[in-house]
Amino acid sequence: MTFLTKILLKTLIFLKQRPLANFGIITGEGLVVIDVDARHGGLESLQEIKDLVDPTMTVKTGGGGYHFYYSVDEAVKNRTNLLKGIDVRGDGGYVVAPVSKHKSGNFYTIENEENNEKNTKN
Repeated sequence: MTFLTKILLKTLIFLKQRPLANFGIITGEGLVVIDVDARHGGLESLQEIKDLVDPTMTVKTGGGGYHFYYSVDEAVKNRTNLLKGIDVRGDGGYVVAPVSKHKSGNFYTIENEENNEKNTKN
């Protein structure tokens, strides 16, 4: 059995035992996520920079905010309160992944699939 097969098998067993488990995505090493927290003023702050936001993928968070995913060539560190309610998740960080369920009962969902397909073809 290969290493990947073992990991897949362990993951499937874990999910069978914990069907309500959420998932996380490790950021860094080329992946940066701008985390917009609706509960802390992030949607208002987003209005200030909305013309600068052109992510590879957008996720609507379960809490009503957004995760904007970017592919980058240089190292980016985590930073909180870049603007009110907006954090940067880079090296050493993580975000909650789509399909996960927020404590509000809402799910994290991919929002701009058409844009995702366009950006991955370039």
